[in-house]
Amino acid sequence: VSQSRYTAATVITMNPAPIVTINPNSPYITKCVGDTLVFNATASTTGLWDWTLDGATLGSTTSTVNATATGEYFALLMDSNGCIGFSDPVFVEFFAKPNANISANGSSPICLGDSLLLSASLGSGYSYQWRNNTTPINGVTASSYSAKTAGSYDVEVSANGCSRISSSFNLAVSPVPTSSIIVTGK
Repeated sequence: VSQSRYTAATVITMNPAPIVTINPNSPYITKCVGDTLVFNATASTTGLWDWTLDGATLGSTTSTVNATATGEYFALLMDSNGCIGFSDPVFVEFFAKPNANISANGSSPICLGDSLLLSASLGSGYSYQWRNNTTPINGVTASSYSAKTAGSYDVEVSANGCSRISSSFNLAVSPVPTSSIIVTGK
């Protein structure tokens, strides 16, 4: 008598991990402190969302998250099969807005023909654009400016893609006084 051996077959299903992408999707993004960057994620399937910042969960369970701190962000999605897909990471760096203050080497008003030296806050990597009555003064991009005409002066200071506009300095120009000599005689 011959004996047959039968073995039951086991079927193993390999489910692919979800494909997850986020927008904006750049390896490095810069923003200014106080700004918010909104990430939107999409996936090849539905499931449960989570977001991380530097490896720590943010507790967001939707496909969007607001980035407000410097660090590495990525999204993950767990589908109904328990498979997890990860987006590419995006590093976001938040820079402080530069100081923007004006100091003057004198006071207003000045006499017609005179000038008043206005100086902006100094800082590493700062760039400047002086303005009169909110209109940029063409070619005036140094940290100081000799103002000669009346107006409301301010300066836009930029660094690391962030900018700030100073408070205004109001300059008045007085006409040169005229004098006359009166001769009285005997």
